[in-house]
Amino acid sequence: MKISFIGGGNMGEAMLSAVLAKGLSSQKEVTVSDLSQTRLEHLEREYGVTVTSDNRQAVGRGDIVVLAIKPQNLDEVAAEISGEFKSPQLVVSIIAGARIDTLCQKLGYRQVVRVMPNTPAQVGEGMSVWTATPEVTGEQRQWAGSILGAMGRDAEAGPMLTETLAVQERLLGEDHPDTLRSAGLLGTCLTRQGRLDEAEVLQLRCWTGRVRVLGEAHMNTLGSLGNLAILYQLQGRYAEAEELFEKLLELQTRSIGADHPSTMGTYVNLALLYNKLGRLEEAEELLLPVLESQRRVLGEEHRDTLGTLTNLGSLYNSMGRFEDAAGMFEVSLPAKRRVLGDAHPWTGYALEGLVQAYLNLGRTEDALPLQRQVLERTFAERAGDDPSAEALDEYARTLLTTDVEGLRDPVRALDLASRACERAETEQEAQLWQYLDTLALAQHTIGDNAAAVATQRRALALMPEGANPEMSERLAEYEAALEDDSEE
Repeated sequence: MKISFIGGGNMGEAMLSAVLAKGLSSQKEVTVSDLSQTRLEHLEREYGVTVTSDNRQAVGRGDIVVLAIKPQNLDEVAAEISGEFKSPQLVVSIIAGARIDTLCQKLGYRQVVRVMPNTPAQVGEGMSVWTATPEVTGEQRQWAGSILGAMGRDAEAGPMLTETLAVQERLLGEDHPDTLRSAGLLGTCLTRQGRLDEAEVLQLRCWTGRVRVLGEAHMNTLGSLGNLAILYQLQGRYAEAEELFEKLLELQTRSIGADHPSTMGTYVNLALLYNKLGRLEEAEELLLPVLESQRRVLGEEHRDTLGTLTNLGSLYNSMGRFEDAAGMFEVSLPAKRRVLGDAHPWTGYALEGLVQAYLNLGRTEDALPLQRQVLERTFAERAGDDPSAEALDEYARTLLTTDVEGLRDPVRALDLASRACERAETEQEAQLWQYLDTLALAQHTIGDNAAAVATQRRALALMPEGANPEMSERLAEYEAALEDDSEE
């Protein structure tokens, strides 16, 4: 198991020591990055692991990447490594106070586990409570449990919150603020796990309890009402979700003002619900004033402002107002590249939206270079830093056979197909004949028919009998083209 640690402080070292002591990873499989050269020298000397000051390099080396940095350094580190993660990598965060939604947003990645370890974990006697996003697979949960179990006992947040809630109900009472908070947290945890009916009971209890104890306009009560509205939307109970969003807006406007970021966020959520229901004009009526307020209050390049620009662009594409859509995306795309980086998923959404608008406007020449970027992004996301032969071959064939003539790139395809074959040969893959077939097509497309004939003959020799009769037809085509070349 390859594990990388971003941050080599006390907690990072505690996890590193436990992982090695329990035999979960070997020294050569562990990488640690840190700004302190003194810490790196200590960890290299003490544990014999690989050390680096390059966080991106550490991310690239780990199947599991542990974020063990101080909370005040999160923004800086996240900006550096956002977009660097590729599935099935798992991010494990032990950053105090960093919520899992915040981590996903800042990292541009969804396979994340958040851990709340306690101090005794530094000596292997601790309890680590943790929760995971729905995108974390069963196997990845086992990885997380193995690592955290090495530091002592571990528990997922759901069971721990259930136990905590039961104790608080007995000792503090059902309406104590701490009890209600645990009910809401457990409801949110279950929502992320897709257990929506169970979550509803808890979120409803949290909201009604807070109304009684704190009042309906208290910020915590408003937050509970928003959680319940989102839950109803996820359940497909759109009329009830709309009613709650409208009630929430009324309360927020009266208590914290229409220009408060939370109020603007509720307007956006309601607009997205309208969009889902096909009430596009109503969605636009909500989003336009929100955008104006966000620009004034938060700034032109705030994440929320850029998100609303993209939402409006997508809405206008749905409405067939492609000029308006292009205008929104032309503003949001370069700003997202500056603020979030090219690899961030939100940048990708704006890129794809602008391509759609340009194509519908007949601006093919403007769309083509952006479409190429979309293709490259898709390949990079699927293939990662060390693409398999299959991934290389798939992208090469896409560049050779796409219906959009301006996107065909036989030279790039030739390079990709060559790399696919080299890798397949090195790893002795049985599918080598398929990759040779793609390579021969690339060679033929660029006019090297002699190479195409030789490659295709080799592909046919390796192909299982009867697997692809069309390959013989392609060989005949390449041989005819080669004969034409010699006659010229």
